[in-house]
Amino acid sequence: ITVNIQPSDIIVEAGQSTQFSCNFTGKKRVRRETVTWLKDDQPIAVNQGEIISTSEYPNVTMTVLKIFSSKPSHTGIEVLNPNTQF
Repeated sequence: ITVNIQPSDIIVEAGQSTQFSCNFTGKKRVRRETVTWLKDDQPIAVNQGEIISTSEYPNVTMTVLKIFSSKPSHTGIEVLNPNTQF
């Protein structure tokens, strides 16, 4: 499985919007229900300020985290698939 996260690091001023995307590709399919965005090792609780969208296709699973108004508390967000070791 190949994992591609874009951007891997970004600096955003408070109040700006940003988006992170992650693609899982390879012969072994990554099921979309196994992909989780984390903050401080806990799943992100999506509220009105964020959207998570995950789509599964034959050879790629794509997930996107969109943050509409960045806050200092958004520091340290990660994406995790329990079947993949980074």
